Amino acid sequence: MLIEVNEKISIRCIQLMSKYLCLFVLCLAPCFDLCSVYAQTPSKPAPSKPDYSKEPVVIEQDSTKVVFENDGTSTRQSAARIRIQSDAGLQRYGVLTFPYQNSTESVDIAYVRVIRSDGAVVSTPADNVQDMPAEITRAAPFYSDLREKHVAVKGLRLGDVLEFSGHWHCAKPLAPWPVLVCVQLLSRRHYSEAGTANQRAS
Repeated sequence: MLIEVNEKISIRCIQLMSKYLCLFVLCLAPCFDLCSVYAQTPSKPAPSKPDYSKEPVVIEQDSTKVVFENDGTSTRQSAARIRIQSDAGLQRYGVLTFPYQNSTESVDIAYVRVIRSDGAVVSTPADNVQDMPAEITRAAPFYSDLREKHVAVKGLRLGDVLEFSGHWHCAKPLAPWPVLVCVQLLSRRHYSEAGTANQRAS
């Protein structure tokens, strides 16, 4: 009888040990799977830096800040930093154009300067600025109010960085300021597309 009881106890202990061992293995299984995933997944290589050496120009900065007042007047400040890398870039940015509408706004050129590879700075003097009618006025005199300030950039060469900034002040708004916001955004889009098109030119 004692032997039979001992055998039952032993069988019961084995069953309990098997049960807990199975639970223990089930609990550890996800850990082993996670470790295997980390062990088998190769590390991703660091993304390579884009190569812009073959581009005619590289626009490193192109920003515009517009401030609208309650009376409808506004000011707009644009600045750009462009690296010249080809003859096409020299031709495009050798002369800068700052358009404006003479009856409602004025434009002041804050600076136009060239930065050499050795850090030397060549500033374009005010004498290089010419105020003239916009090109469209030749074919359509109706737009005779449109004017442009042309700036011949002094000393621009391949490998140089061109920096320039202009300030526009609208003193006589033609429409309420919400409409002017749309007009300014469209003008900004046209300016950016022109720069992008020349950047892609070869």
